Amino acid sequence: MTAETLIIDDDKVICYLHKRICGKASLPNPTTFSEPCVALDYISQRNSEDFFFLVFLDINMPGKSGWDVLQELEALSLTSKTYIVLVTSSIDKLDKDKAKNYPLVQEFVSKPLTETKAAELLEAATEYWEPGI
Repeated sequence: MTAETLIIDDDKVICYLHKRICGKASLPNPTTFSEPCVALDYISQRNSEDFFFLVFLDINMPGKSGWDVLQELEALSLTSKTYIVLVTSSIDKLDKDKAKNYPLVQEFVSKPLTETKAAELLEAATEYWEPGI
């Protein structure tokens, strides 16, 4: 099993901050992507049962939004175990409601991510990846 933490956000400052927070919280292999297309390629190249992803995904990005990324991930028919957390500055209730329509989305949290929240999400993702362990 290879577990990885992917941070997908167009804001490079947030990418840097969240990568540091994930490192402090001992999340596995934090990698940042400021371009969603690159992240999608990365995931699709590793789409196997041997890969487990904890993905922190921003919603509002220019070009390809977080919603677009979710639709493309659903179309990939992922065999990797992917735990997606929408991490956003949006306070719009409609975004939270819309997130419920995506089975890949497990959590919806506000920016910035905290070390405590990151550790909690790793615990939840680990349970999701390997129930009962």
